[in-house]
Amino acid sequence: MSTSTGVWPTPPRGPAAPSPPDEVSGQVGKRLAELAAAAPTLNLFPTENLLSPAALRALGSELGARYPGSEGEVFHYGDPYQLADLYALCAGLTGEYFEVRHAFVNLLSGLHAMQSMLTTFCKAGDRVLVMDPDGGGHYATARICHDLGYRVGHVPVDRTSLRIDTDRLAEAAAADPPNFVYLDLSTLLRLPRPAELRAAIGPDALLCLDASHILGLLPSAYGSELWRDVDLCSASTHKTFPGPQKAVLLTDRDDLAQRLDETLPFRVSSGHTGSVAALAVTLEELMDARGAYGRQIVANARAFAQSLAEEGLDVAGAGFGYTETHQVWVAPPPGLPHAEWGRRLLDAGVRSTTVPLPSHGRPGLRLGLQELTRAGAREDDARAAARLVARIVTGRLDPARGRQETGEFLAGLPGVTNRFGTPD
Repeated sequence: MSTSTGVWPTPPRGPAAPSPPDEVSGQVGKRLAELAAAAPTLNLFPTENLLSPAALRALGSELGARYPGSEGEVFHYGDPYQLADLYALCAGLTGEYFEVRHAFVNLLSGLHAMQSMLTTFCKAGDRVLVMDPDGGGHYATARICHDLGYRVGHVPVDRTSLRIDTDRLAEAAAADPPNFVYLDLSTLLRLPRPAELRAAIGPDALLCLDASHILGLLPSAYGSELWRDVDLCSASTHKTFPGPQKAVLLTDRDDLAQRLDETLPFRVSSGHTGSVAALAVTLEELMDARGAYGRQIVANARAFAQSLAEEGLDVAGAGFGYTETHQVWVAPPPGLPHAEWGRRLLDAGVRSTTVPLPSHGRPGLRLGLQELTRAGAREDDARAAARLVARIVTGRLDPARGRQETGEFLAGLPGVTNRFGTPD
């Protein structure tokens, strides 16, 4: 699969139309200049990633201001560029990448995809099971489901194994059968086991995996086997998958795809064509390396976690190799405010997040290795990053020296790459 570079159409401007300024002025220009001049940071957010130069060009092109054409009985939206073909191309690449027959690429964000999915397949009064935020679920899901009039329950999690507790889930499903089970896993070290979940909830409930955090891991973790038990998948496209900030909906079932075809025109009117183009570029760039990329993310995360543990930090998941995903969880010592670690890291040029950790029952660092992996890091780089992080959070490295060492570490990385070992 070749790498897309993209030459995007620019509409001709009339003789009286002023040319756009090359530079942004005023307060916005000043702020953008400050951002451009800022020192690079070591980004360990588990929620972000790097776009390739080609994808950035697509995102910032004239396409960002254009709609695809459409036509019906009483309307016609002309499109001289036939951008609908670009949407179709992106959908086809998405289906190929994730080995699924139906892909919808006009969703704008993870929450937008979630609400579009729920309102298509659920109605007021339906029983909907979602993840508990204390067990790794997204903070917004239960509130949205309550607002839509659903009867909301939580998917139970075993705090020791850090897996979904399928025995308790089966009991809950037998007592009050769910119509829809939504696995909105935002804080997770272990991958869901779809066959066990299907056995627990029975054949009738729709099972939806929100793969926002693990979208880039699906080819290496599941491949086409995912669709044997999972009916639907919603996902943002900018976490482990290194695309633009938008979202997709996936299904292998014709009947569910038909319902989405019918409802999505009333959930989204503009799919943001520039973002669709950037997503298509990223899919094509990584197509031949999609499995190797996912495996490298997990290998880097495990090496990073192991090194943190060797530095004496309290890292969750030692019994199963620390992680099966891009995430690594680290708990600060009892009594130390979790935000203190976050501030120490930020002062030294390292971006991190602290959230409630299901493993510890209190907030701690939730770190992600997906962006480092996209920047070409391998296991030795991950170990070096871990040692740097450990010295910062334990106070062995002052912020000024930390910023210097962070910059030196980043300068040694290859940069955005599409090669991650043996091609798939």
